[in-house]
Amino acid sequence: MDVLRRLHVLELADVIRNAQRHLAARGDAPDPDLVSRVLAAVLRLLPRYQHGYGVPLSLLRVEFPRVPRFVLDRALLQMEERGLILLVPVSPRAAFVEAAAGIQNTRGLLYYCAAPKGAELP
Repeated sequence: MDVLRRLHVLELADVIRNAQRHLAARGDAPDPDLVSRVLAAVLRLLPRYQHGYGVPLSLLRVEFPRVPRFVLDRALLQMEERGLILLVPVSPRAAFVEAAAGIQNTRGLLYYCAAPKGAELP
């Protein structure tokens, strides 16, 4: 951040335009750094939940308190689309399910985050 303080106003405008072009090119895709951090958290937590359905999304949300819900949801859905994780639907009335932490989807309430079928965990 110190380098930004040393830039002139016109140079800062160029930096902002470059950042805006970068974000526009990325479109609705979540930040790659967020995807990496979420995947690292899932891989770290998954061994504790290997005998269940996966890591509850309520725990993942606790891991990222400063990430807005819609941003984290979009990252998780894109990660599943890319085959990095598997989001497991449950009944909203299932025991030990915090329905508010899940992602409501056409498949139901996505609440657990698991490794894709056939994936080997480190």
